[in-house]
Amino acid sequence: MPESMRKLVFMDSGIGGIPYLRWVRERRPGWEYIYIADNLFFPYGGRNTEELTARLTELTGQVNELYQPDIVVLACNTASVTALSHLRNTFSMPFVGVVPAVKPATEGHSVGKIGVLATRGTVEGSYLKELIRKFAGDRDVVDPLAAPDLVRFVEKEFIHADEAGIRGIVMPYLREAEKREWTYMVLGCTHFLFLRPWFEKWKHPGLTIVDSTEGVGKRILSLLEKDNMTEADDECCRGRTRFLLTAPKGAEEYAALVQREKMELHYLEEKQL
Repeated sequence: MPESMRKLVFMDSGIGGIPYLRWVRERRPGWEYIYIADNLFFPYGGRNTEELTARLTELTGQVNELYQPDIVVLACNTASVTALSHLRNTFSMPFVGVVPAVKPATEGHSVGKIGVLATRGTVEGSYLKELIRKFAGDRDVVDPLAAPDLVRFVEKEFIHADEAGIRGIVMPYLREAEKREWTYMVLGCTHFLFLRPWFEKWKHPGLTIVDSTEGVGKRILSLLEKDNMTEADDECCRGRTRFLLTAPKGAEEYAALVQREKMELHYLEEKQL
């Protein structure tokens, strides 16, 4: 592998982490990417802490054995808030996690409330509560809201949905945001990033949409780049991008996305990959 090339693994229960991979790949097309969609355990939002931590530990061990990645991106808010510390203590490679963008929202906040759309596990878990305490203090300005139907829609229906279908799933949350007087809407689940253009299109003028894509992407680059590496190093070629499912069942649901994103579809148990 050339010195300037890096091997990155992105892990999620489904396709939610694709926007993070896309952000990095657009800037470093010559690197090698492995995306793990753990469809066998989808969705992570309904799993308890012990079950999810054990699953992610098992997956990371497999990934490390097969690919020896330079970095693992835990591209799922629920997985990150549940197991990131344990994985960092268990494995030697660096990890990057994703968390709801509460900090930038509170920094820009002036009036109204900050809404956080997330999975039920994130909304009810201690990590989001700690983020709110840390960055909002005793101000009653952060309003979490679980949106499990958005996760399933993005995973199972979005790639084939028309605008009417997307509007039907997005508008109830925009109406709820207006009812609750949100001035910021934090997309606190990676799956929701696919819906951001439509949230932006149909939101009321006083609502600002916030997510963590750019912040996470910049963190990944800062950990992997060497002082003498520039973007031009990657212009000569495009690296390989694999999309791995953990179960063959339902693979046809992902075919259109895999083709659109110029990835190769495989299964994690295929050891030769």
